[in-house]
Amino acid sequence: MDEIHKDFTYSSDKALSHFKDDSFSRAPFAKRIAEQIESFVNADSMVFGINGKWGEGKTSVLNFIEKYFEERNSSDILTIKFNPWLFSNEEEMLTNFFYLLADSLNKKLETKKELTGSLLDDYVKPIMGIASMFPGVPDIGNQLSSFFVKANINELKERIEKILLEEKKRIVLFIDDIDRLDKEEIYNIFRIVKLTADINYITYILSFDNDLVASALKDKYGSDNKQAGYEFLEKIVQVPLPLPKIEFSELRSFTMKQVEDVLYKAEITLTSQEVQEFITYFQGLEPFLDTPRSSILFSNIIHFSLPMLKNEVNIVDLLLVEGFKAFVPNLYKLIRNNKNLFLDNANKKYNEEEKKNELDKKKRIIEETIELYSENEQRGLIYIINHLFPAVEPAFEKFSIFRGDSLQWKKEQRVCSELYFNRYFLYTVSSSDIADVRVKGFISNLRNEDVDISAEEFASLIESSNDKLILNKIKNFIDTINSSQKKVLCKVLANTGHLMSNPNTFLGLDNPLRTTASTMVELIRTIENDEEKNELSQDIIIESSSPILATEYFRSLNIAGIREANDASDNVIDISALGALLSNQLVTELRTMLESDPKKISSSIDFPSLIYICKEYGQKSEPDSIIEEIIDEDKLYAIVLIESFLSTVYGNPSVTKGNVDKEVYKKIKSNVDINLIKSAIDDIYPIEDVDSMSFPENDNSRYSTVAQFLWQYEQDVE
Repeated sequence: MDEIHKDFTYSSDKALSHFKDDSFSRAPFAKRIAEQIESFVNADSMVFGINGKWGEGKTSVLNFIEKYFEERNSSDILTIKFNPWLFSNEEEMLTNFFYLLADSLNKKLETKKELTGSLLDDYVKPIMGIASMFPGVPDIGNQLSSFFVKANINELKERIEKILLEEKKRIVLFIDDIDRLDKEEIYNIFRIVKLTADINYITYILSFDNDLVASALKDKYGSDNKQAGYEFLEKIVQVPLPLPKIEFSELRSFTMKQVEDVLYKAEITLTSQEVQEFITYFQGLEPFLDTPRSSILFSNIIHFSLPMLKNEVNIVDLLLVEGFKAFVPNLYKLIRNNKNLFLDNANKKYNEEEKKNELDKKKRIIEETIELYSENEQRGLIYIINHLFPAVEPAFEKFSIFRGDSLQWKKEQRVCSELYFNRYFLYTVSSSDIADVRVKGFISNLRNEDVDISAEEFASLIESSNDKLILNKIKNFIDTINSSQKKVLCKVLANTGHLMSNPNTFLGLDNPLRTTASTMVELIRTIENDEEKNELSQDIIIESSSPILATEYFRSLNIAGIREANDASDNVIDISALGALLSNQLVTELRTMLESDPKKISSSIDFPSLIYICKEYGQKSEPDSIIEEIIDEDKLYAIVLIESFLSTVYGNPSVTKGNVDKEVYKKIKSNVDINLIKSAIDDIYPIEDVDSMSFPENDNSRYSTVAQFLWQYEQDVE
């Protein structure tokens, strides 16, 4: 966990300064403004107004304009940034405005005319009070006193114009974040601009939210009509330029890329089904995704939570809960502080009236929390709430029937599980070590008559730590486990196989599911009685809650060198009989999933292993029949089938799928009806004009996989 945190980088939401970082076409917009300014031939002053909401990129545009002049090395353009936040009143702003111009020109704006004492009070005293704000300018207090005692504003303006004319320079003056000032300061800024806008050779670029500034200005006029504020702006800003609208598709892609980066850095891999689930339900939050800043806020929040809760919660649920935190904080607080409201099942009430009252209460409280949002936004939020909390769904869906499955929610580490809910809000669960005494206590309680209880306890161990750590601890204590306990432990591991993570790691190293299989093989090898070995192996195959675990156990038996019954050995397993049993189990499990939940097939079945085991040990025609049924159910499984035969390429920094090369194609063809796959692809993913002379490049996309398969198919046909 610490290693992961070292690589993490939070986004500071800092405005962009380099064109290469531009994701929303702000750079071309800024370049056009800069080109317009550069093309000015007359001496007239000009005021540009960059208008946009907070977080839309106004400051980035200003930075890009400045960058453009810098890269062009425009000798006749002098850029200056004026920060009104440093000054507390109009006098300080005005005097420092002129000092900034003079200092930037590196000239002293002094005349020989002495000013009256009142001018000293108006300008010198405010300047002396803020001298410390310019630590880089030596003795600024004395300089400014001298400067402003000897000149009045009109003469200063004339002197500045003369210098600019003599130097053949145009000043581009940036004033940013005007809408973040208070109402009085906003008014002062625009008064200063109005007062100084007649100075030749100066171009002002102001950035602000038009609506916020207009509202502040109308209050200054004592008017309830915001139009008065807009009219004031129109008198000052000569070139109003609203920021180009960010296409939602761009903002959405930007957000998904942020999420992808966080998942990658946290070393979290979502299955295709999980990705689709996240995308589907995140649509309910998309109306709140209005600026790049909102996307970055969400990214920073999950940067914190995902590494801490990795392997301990359902990642899709966590992303959605954290979405509430980022975009709808009042709803997030309601959920966090009202666990029972979202988890309690109204069906537990004794009568229909109590049930109805409970559901009405849920609905009323939630609707009151989100009532300020639009109807469309409310629909999206309720859509997500119903998914995350099935106990709430009957309150909003008239014909919905609450079907609670606490065991399944527990297996999936869902936020709607009583066991997992608090983890989503407390961030206290970590991958820290677990006391040896707890692991030893679990082992000492292993009894044949209590397999289910031991399985629950083992699941609890995993929940309080992590599967990899617990497995390693158990392996450390194998020598202390008696024969009876070993048998129970094998059954416990088989029964809890669905809890084991199965990451795609190099050579399967540090893969908890494979470690579980090898641990069971290690336990089997220490049992002396051959008949008990065979019986226990059969129990493991039959009781395994994960088809992949059962398959991996069978494979591990072969790798471990446990031999056939006709070999003289102390380690005797009837591999043929076990393979036939596994073949039957896999086919039965597959047909069950096909009928009940086809979406689980791709993540629950290793197709190449299934085909091999069935053809080697079971009914050879069975794989063809069931694969045809699967593809008839969903043509996309034809592509999933191809992908299952691809090798995994481990590179830096990414893990990619290998090519559909000639050997891979032959392997697919030897195991599957190749024409069945081709026909399915033609129906759902037609790719025309495959270049017969050139093997398609692998860009790690499904498109390139299909294109490579079709290329091999065409070569084969020819």
